[in-house]
Amino acid sequence: MGKRWLGEITDVTGGRTVAAGELGKLPGIAASLSREMRNQYVIGYRPSTPPSDSKWRKIRVRVTPPSGNGKVHAYYKKGYMAAGK
Repeated sequence: MGKRWLGEITDVTGGRTVAAGELGKLPGIAASLSREMRNQYVIGYRPSTPPSDSKWRKIRVRVTPPSGNGKVHAYYKKGYMAAGK
């Protein structure tokens, strides 16, 4: 249950979980995460008209890599709670 719960939390907040099956894999995983962190973008969004209700708003991000580049992954929050007035 712990891994699934952690995965659900990280998915909703825009993160992800990485599990090392064995101690020897940690250096490779750390190097991979380090590369990812150096090659990321941060995007923001502000609605033109602020919502007046307190509802959950879904977010979807689609990324199209330049031709010839490898696969691109987008990790992002799945939504946010709009602040009502």
